[in-house]
Amino acid sequence: MPGSIRAAQLWAAIAVFGMLTCSGLYLSPVTARSEDAASNAPAAAPENSQEPPKAAAPAFSDETRIVTETETVSHGMKLLTSPKLRQGLSIVKQEGRKGIRKHVYRVVFRDGKEVSRTRTRTQWAVRPADRIIMVGAQKNLPSRGFFSGRKVLDMIATGYDPGPKSCGPRATGRTALGLRAGYGVVAVDPRYIPLGTRLYIEGYGYAVAADVGGKIKGNRIDLGHDTYRKAFGVGVRKVKVHILD
Repeated sequence: MPGSIRAAQLWAAIAVFGMLTCSGLYLSPVTARSEDAASNAPAAAPENSQEPPKAAAPAFSDETRIVTETETVSHGMKLLTSPKLRQGLSIVKQEGRKGIRKHVYRVVFRDGKEVSRTRTRTQWAVRPADRIIMVGAQKNLPSRGFFSGRKVLDMIATGYDPGPKSCGPRATGRTALGLRAGYGVVAVDPRYIPLGTRLYIEGYGYAVAADVGGKIKGNRIDLGHDTYRKAFGVGVRKVKVHILD
């Protein structure tokens, strides 16, 4: 009898297993583990997926303009000697005129701000003209009465010319007052003799104090010459300087 009961229970278990298998509710251990692994794996990207587009760089707006600027150029001063005028006299032969120079630039603006500038052309609208002063150069010696009552200074004189040997590598040939350096123009200490003062220097002649020098202090005076050879020949000497103004 007990054997019959066990056989009946076995057949009942087989029947239940068959029902679960047919309904798909029963999975083998291998199949269950495979499905669990598949559920935990990262999802594959779709075949037609694309990366999001990158942000485009901001566009700049460039504009090129032609710009013209004007520059005012000061005139110079030229001192000429005239044998028709007595020494010590001077006249203005020509008044000076300032010049106007135009510069043309190609300017690039980006979003309203200047980013580059290139000069393309420079031209004169008005050329400057020197102020020309004629200075007397007659050789007759002045009388004693001409200097009566005028101030006389005892000074130590040296010589210089407009070139780089006397004035250094940056020499321009112009004096502190804009005159052309040379004979008839002397350098002084403005605290001792004001610039623009007319002078008569014994052994040299008439001159105008129109220049300064780094070593010209106190009673030192530098006599202008047209060449370095003549300037060098002055050496160092004592001179009497008559103040005419």
